[in-house]
Amino acid sequence: SDMRAEESLEVELPNTDWCNIAGEASDMQVEEIMEDKERIEQIRTLAHKVNGSVNLFQGYCPKAAVNRKGENLFWRKVVSIYGLFCDCDRVQIKAKHNLFSLFYEYALIDRKQYGNVKSFFHDISDLRGWFCHNNDSELYFAQKREKAIERLIGSAFTISSGKPRGIDDITDKDWPLMFFYIQAGFENYLDVLEQGLRNWGNSSEKEQIDTEWYKIFSEALFDDRELRNNVLANICQYQMLEQGLEVSNIGAVLAGYDQQLTDADYSVEDIEKVVQGCKEHILSSEEIIMKSLERIKLHI
Repeated sequence: SDMRAEESLEVELPNTDWCNIAGEASDMQVEEIMEDKERIEQIRTLAHKVNGSVNLFQGYCPKAAVNRKGENLFWRKVVSIYGLFCDCDRVQIKAKHNLFSLFYEYALIDRKQYGNVKSFFHDISDLRGWFCHNNDSELYFAQKREKAIERLIGSAFTISSGKPRGIDDITDKDWPLMFFYIQAGFENYLDVLEQGLRNWGNSSEKEQIDTEWYKIFSEALFDDRELRNNVLANICQYQMLEQGLEVSNIGAVLAGYDQQLTDADYSVEDIEKVVQGCKEHILSSEEIIMKSLERIKLHI
């Protein structure tokens, strides 16, 4: 759901002269800011040092930003971050029990940091919802989303006169400011993520945190039907080729696989057993799912 949680905290990003930054931004500066890849790789390495099963940003494929600018660049950034939060790595913040809630539960990050991260997630969800869905202003949740976006724009244009009220009021010269505001939010998100991981690695309660993480990560993987279906589709193609069959009707075979999994009582516990073994031996999410299925002899 894209609905803003009732307990969301009132938070603010650092007081930065966004208008001045946006006004002086060249295309090269925009491209440099879009280059999050190196920072993400550093965080991935840190996460694996904390615990080999903390496999973050796997499969993250942000939209190309080179030679993009203005509104085009802004929406590419928004949908890329949304894809991270809600598609390839939902255990970070989208799942009910997630990595940041674990950080907060064990005081690895403080209340304001946790609030900033949740607020940023809701901002991205609201923007993506506006961009990708019908916006009937007579409907309750559409109105709620519009008000949330108005607040976001107000924060981005805090020191600007004549600030736009809604997305459709933003002019070409204003889009760099919106981009930098979202980029700053993402950089803050990465800062809090890095701090949480470092504090986890140094915590006197590390073993307990590890145990809670195994549960959280296993639940997220079990609930990720798209991930499981992709793994099952690979198994299906292999079995068809091995038996000399034409690769076709994958969907129908997957339905049969699902019934076989149900009959075999496949559950989150199957995944958690594998995840616990990843502390020293790193596996991808796909490999974890594949290994969790080994006890079940799937057949076409």
